[in-house]
Amino acid sequence: MHIFSNGGIKDRLRQYPNRLTAFFCAVLALALTGCEQLQYYHQAATGQWQLMGSRTPVARLLADSETDPALRRQLELAQDILGFAQQKMGMPHRGKYQSYVALADRYVVWNVFASPALAFASPRWCYPIVGCTPYRGFFDKEDAEQFAGDLGDTGYETYIGGVSAYSTLGWFKDPLLSSFLSYHPADLAELLFHELAHAQIWAPGDAVFNESLADFVGTEGARQWLLTDGTDGYRKLAVWLKRQQQWEQMKQRLLELKDRLSEVYGDVSLSDDEKLLRKRDRYAEFRQCYNENRADLGGGRFDRLVSEGVNNAFLVSLATYTNWREALQIPWRDAQQDWTSFFASMQLLEQLPHEKRQQQLERWQEEARRGVPLARDDQHTDYADDPDAKEVQC
Repeated sequence: MHIFSNGGIKDRLRQYPNRLTAFFCAVLALALTGCEQLQYYHQAATGQWQLMGSRTPVARLLADSETDPALRRQLELAQDILGFAQQKMGMPHRGKYQSYVALADRYVVWNVFASPALAFASPRWCYPIVGCTPYRGFFDKEDAEQFAGDLGDTGYETYIGGVSAYSTLGWFKDPLLSSFLSYHPADLAELLFHELAHAQIWAPGDAVFNESLADFVGTEGARQWLLTDGTDGYRKLAVWLKRQQQWEQMKQRLLELKDRLSEVYGDVSLSDDEKLLRKRDRYAEFRQCYNENRADLGGGRFDRLVSEGVNNAFLVSLATYTNWREALQIPWRDAQQDWTSFFASMQLLEQLPHEKRQQQLERWQEEARRGVPLARDDQHTDYADDPDAKEVQC
């Protein structure tokens, strides 16, 4: 992260007094609950402050003849994607992504997930504005590693996930970051649509709904944006969908592993030692399945994840981001793929109490799994499935 080299606190606050002052007041109020909270919110406030103070306007970079051509192309591409989001999807940027920050690291934030060794039960951490989530975010990787280590000392399994982008839900004018601006065009579109969706719809404390919705909007939006490029867009869509399908295959195997482990953890006839032995066996079976089907599961894309990263905490993080995406196909179908109607239904869902929102999502999930035909653009279906894709069963 960039450290400010000049300018005092008062000078920086004067640049954006309303939002920053409110943010710091909220942080300080919560920080008074204890030293650990004070340290955590201090790093959060400092990280956000440094990020906002390091911005360069996109307009200035585009007007500067010295701007690197590769950076210029990506900045122009991002503006094209944002224009599509506003004109075709009803998601205006409202000043977001109109500036750029070159980070000193690959990621902007690191999220720490945790879960007990014999259960899928993440701790929940609560924050101002956003509510409670099953992860704790840090601007400094060493802070994330220290926090994960402390959780590990108390018996938790942990997973640290690098984050390329995050949304401040409209509190700040989020910048474009070097951590994601160099993405492949389809991936960049998916990410920007994902983050704009967070600013559009956010149910405080319901991380699974929020992330599932943003994931859905990002994917569907990227499909539509790619197809604006005519024949070449169809080709790009086919290539992108093939990579998406590789991840979908892998994700299904991971969720199946989670289900098998849940059966072990919930078996009251087993002692903890017996559960640990069966857990080890389930993981060994998963790794064997992956190795036997590696060519159809990304051709090596996920080797490091399988060898180093899969544990209870990772599986908790996976469910957080994708749990309701299938269910959301139903309101998307009912809206006839019209973004205005779809977001209107999501706003109604957002306003429901958590329990009622869960019930509605469960009904949609059941309907989707019964095989109800989903309305799709015929042109999309021609490119929606790789005819050479092999269904992997473990």
